[in-house]
Amino acid sequence: MYYPRHWKGIIASIAILGILAISIAVASYLFDKDVDIKKQSFEVLRIGVIDSVRLKTEAKCFRTHDKIAKRISELMVKIRETSTQMSNQTMQIRKNKQLKRRQKQSQFEQMNEKWKVFSTEYSNAMRKEKELDVKLTDYIQNKVLQVISNIAKKFTIDIVINKGSQDMIHVFYNTKNIDITDIVINELNKTIPKVDLKEFE
Repeated sequence: MYYPRHWKGIIASIAILGILAISIAVASYLFDKDVDIKKQSFEVLRIGVIDSVRLKTEAKCFRTHDKIAKRISELMVKIRETSTQMSNQTMQIRKNKQLKRRQKQSQFEQMNEKWKVFSTEYSNAMRKEKELDVKLTDYIQNKVLQVISNIAKKFTIDIVINKGSQDMIHVFYNTKNIDITDIVINELNKTIPKVDLKEFE
């Protein structure tokens, strides 16, 4: 009586272990076998969103760009005004019948020299304003990213994205533990290690 019960328990245990082994095999088959992906944790704990349109219109630091834009606009007005004045003067010289040909030629040459000096002066001024705008843009962008990064770390936000742009999602900040670039590169190198141009010709 003791032995049959003992064997029933052993058979039941073997059956349970067999089912468990089959379940583990099926599960391991269904899940990705890539070691890098298993190590990687993709769970995003917290997401932050920034409206970049409001950021640019309401953050005071961006108003400095308006000053540069105003100065560039003033330069453009001066260039147009001077160009119009010189054009009018050229027409007056041409229409002036009292001037001899050599006199007209001399005045045209003087006008050309004035225009060269003026255009050089204002093109240099325009270039300086644009260079200043680039420097200002770099400075403000670095400060914005630094502030966003500090706030994200303070509130343990994993990723901060831009909701102000409709055609492009811009990521302002993300933690390293959600960066899947290495995994994507590895998978791409396995999937398409090279592309044959002949297939597209």
